[in-house]
Amino acid sequence: MARINVEDHKKAIFTLNGIPPFEEEMTFYYDESGNCRKFSLTDAGFNNTDALKGDFVLAGVAHEGRSFDIDVPSLYAALDYKEGQKELKFKHLFHNSKDFQSFIGSKRATGFLEWLIRSGLYIHYSALNNLYYSLVDIVDSLWETHPQWLMYMWDIKGALYDFVIEHQDEVIDIFIRHTYPNVKDVSTFCNEICSLIWGYNDDSEYDPGFFLELLRQMLKTAGKLDKLIFVQDNEPFMLIQEYYIFYTERCEIFSKSRFRQDLCAKLFAGSG
Repeated sequence: MARINVEDHKKAIFTLNGIPPFEEEMTFYYDESGNCRKFSLTDAGFNNTDALKGDFVLAGVAHEGRSFDIDVPSLYAALDYKEGQKELKFKHLFHNSKDFQSFIGSKRATGFLEWLIRSGLYIHYSALNNLYYSLVDIVDSLWETHPQWLMYMWDIKGALYDFVIEHQDEVIDIFIRHTYPNVKDVSTFCNEICSLIWGYNDDSEYDPGFFLELLRQMLKTAGKLDKLIFVQDNEPFMLIQEYYIFYTERCEIFSKSRFRQDLCAKLFAGSG
């Protein structure tokens, strides 16, 4: 079995986000939803329209150490369930609620949250927007020549995402013609994106106008250099090849911890 030293990568992640390294030993239980397996461009747009509407979510519970005792009977009582229910889904909690406001004040929701607070368990949750994730390599390709604007990284990425949502057909047409993310003619690709931004953007607005204009200027430079490193030399049209990296990343970040996937039944049976 191959062993990988993840400490350098782990340190980089925590440094980038400005938080101290996580060294505690935990046990994570997690499951996923919204895994479309592959996300890619097609002649008609995208291979999976559901992936545009919903995020890929990786979430679950965690506890300190290797073992943990869970008071299952009190959970059933809080939910007004009969013992034996094997899986807890949102529809069971939402029940007859009409909307979020009525749901969050319902007996089942408040009972579950109160039980969770008393239980000693932690919730971990991450959501990946497939389209956003497919776009940000454009912005990340620009820091080599524009490191002075790194402070605006999230603003620029957000502005690009919002712009693509608003002008999706036109942007995706450019992507398809340039076999994104395997762009061959970077100069033309950048010029077309710049022209589109120029035609629609109101740069008198700080957000997103200022950040879109900043992106446009950065793309102009990239076009002159004919270089967007992260959207070149990739498989044409393939936006997300697989989702396993989001599992392995957690193993790297929480390197002292243990991980169990889709074992909620065992968890709520009380096995650590």
